[in-house]
Amino acid sequence: MEMKMRRARVEDAAAIREIDQSMGGTMGLEVGQRPEDHYREWLAYHRSSKRHPAFVGTAGGKVVWWVALGESPGGYPFDGVATVEMGVPQQYSGTDLTDLLLRFLEQQAIKLGYYKLMACLNGEQRYLLHIYRRVGFRDVGILRSHGYCQGKLVDLVLLERLLPQDMAALEEYYSEQYSFYQEYFQEERRRKALALQGEYELEYEEVETPEDQLPEGIVRFLRTKKAPDGSPLRRPAPPSGGEKEAPDGELPGEEEELPDEATAPGPPPQPQLPEGIVKFLKSKKAPDGTPVNQELPPIVPVKVASSHPVPGPAEEEAREEKGSPEPVSETGEG
Repeated sequence: MEMKMRRARVEDAAAIREIDQSMGGTMGLEVGQRPEDHYREWLAYHRSSKRHPAFVGTAGGKVVWWVALGESPGGYPFDGVATVEMGVPQQYSGTDLTDLLLRFLEQQAIKLGYYKLMACLNGEQRYLLHIYRRVGFRDVGILRSHGYCQGKLVDLVLLERLLPQDMAALEEYYSEQYSFYQEYFQEERRRKALALQGEYELEYEEVETPEDQLPEGIVRFLRTKKAPDGSPLRRPAPPSGGEKEAPDGELPGEEEELPDEATAPGPPPQPQLPEGIVKFLKSKKAPDGTPVNQELPPIVPVKVASSHPVPGPAEEEAREEKGSPEPVSETGEG
């Protein structure tokens, strides 16, 4: 018997309701039957939406199966993703027909600007899962105990099929549908044009952190940085009493009073290392035999504390004047 396909109409509600009842409804999980008004509203939505069409297959003028591109949940960021909805009874669900219907929906999705198809199938429909995987769908994951049917929980398998991506068409679609995306793409085009002309600048305000809020090491490093003319990028910090007014033509901070000799700070202390570490570093040699570490800091004198403190001269004299006896050894000799 010859089969034909056409766009679904609202008048097909009763036939689609009968197909779903024979198949068990959505993913074969439904036991009860939904009212015909539900299917009329569903068909009216798919009939009016250009991006979510529904189709029916007829044999001898009677509707025998249906397919549709459904809306993906998640809001406007997922407008480019469509869900596969199918109602094909078992007597028509052969491999060849299901392959043709899936490829037909794929072609329709590409024409409408979609970049991905999603499908959710009952984990117990292994033959149908095999058909989806064979035409290019891949498993995304398994929703454990996600569906309830006839007193038990069943697993649902989530699949996806990536389609060719037309980024220009996506930009056009989102610009037409959402005003905030239109403003975003206009700003992006403006920035790209300025960047090509070499006139684009980052839109930010530069704020210099006060030196008293920076670690001491960072402050010293910043003061060592110099401009191309040799002048320091950061001036020395003013004294605590405030910065004096500089004469005309001079920058503040250029002349500083030299400290007195008594108050002048001495040379910075040299770093020191323990004797053992210095000897080890001096023993390291290059392949040609020359020592690797030729200049090392001075050695830190290490003092080992004695277990019995040695009495000083004053203590010795005091003991002789008192006539204190000599200490007796532990063995009792003396």
